[in-house]
Amino acid sequence: MYKERVKENLETTRLRLRKFKLSDKEAVYKYGRDPRTLKYLEWIGVTTREEARISIEEYYLSRAGIYAIALKENDLCIGAIDIRLDEANDKASFGYLLDPDYWNQGYMSEVLSRILKHCFEDIRVNRVEAIHYRLNPASGKVMAKCGMKQEGIGIQELKIKGLYHDVVHYAITQEMWQRR
Repeated sequence: MYKERVKENLETTRLRLRKFKLSDKEAVYKYGRDPRTLKYLEWIGVTTREEARISIEEYYLSRAGIYAIALKENDLCIGAIDIRLDEANDKASFGYLLDPDYWNQGYMSEVLSRILKHCFEDIRVNRVEAIHYRLNPASGKVMAKCGMKQEGIGIQELKIKGLYHDVVHYAITQEMWQRR
């Protein structure tokens, strides 16, 4: 039921959230091989343009709820965000990444606010949750700015690229969303 409510395109003041296109290959290649992007992701990234194309075809285009984050002014892809639905528990989670050239400009807060609005008002889930690596407090600041509350820290909860990482859990409920 939820999957039918996931919109293919969303907009913010400066950005368009849309399906990926093969023409986004150069952008995926750029941010997908940047160590600053990959530092806090499970994704190993890409090393060639062909791998970028394959990532678009086999992952980004594989299901609803995966959005390219594109500048409205020129449709340039600067990142990605996805919504993962858990219908049995009436909740969603998300993950995001942004080309480091666009960090600290408010883009991710703008995107996450729109995704939360979509989750609560269109898809109508009860809860949205996410995690970030403890060593990436900037991601937590984005979540907090958008009204999410920290729930706790999982000590060495994830093993990524051979290293154990503490993760910080954040969530917001439908009730919290309505009260904000």
